[in-house]
Amino acid sequence: MDSIIQPISNLSNLVADTSVTFNPDIFEANVVNLAILVTGVYSFLSGQLEAALIKRKNDVIDALKKAEESLAKANEKLRESEARFEQLQLVLDSIKEDGDKNIKQMKSATYQGGRDDVERITLFTQSQIKGLEAKARKEVIDSAVTKAIEGATLKLDGKIGETAQQQLINSNISNL
Repeated sequence: MDSIIQPISNLSNLVADTSVTFNPDIFEANVVNLAILVTGVYSFLSGQLEAALIKRKNDVIDALKKAEESLAKANEKLRESEARFEQLQLVLDSIKEDGDKNIKQMKSATYQGGRDDVERITLFTQSQIKGLEAKARKEVIDSAVTKAIEGATLKLDGKIGETAQQQLINSNISNL
């Protein structure tokens, strides 16, 4: 901080020691030379400065036009992308609906197929049971008939002679 204050203090002391006054003598003060110099610099540099400012202005205008064109193109691409996104969303919704519909159909078909399998197995089992029942009845009837024949044979053995038994068996066999 002292390093900044010291030079300012020195400058302040120098100005206080020197008295600044206006010199009315034009030639001694070089006012004419200064006026010629300023006029020459202004006339020489004003054209170049004006050309540089005009060029800079045109460059800025061109840059703004390019930026506006880029903005317009970007907005157009954004609108196209949004339109494609909406179309894609519609397609995705359609695919989802179709998928849900297919899942329901597959569930229904699987359920129906399972139900059909159960019905088929039930019918097969029922037919097997009926067949087994018929076979069991036949075996029971055959067994009862065999036992009845054996019982009758035993009873007849004692009452009928062998020749009569043979004739009775032959006549029953021919009746069958």
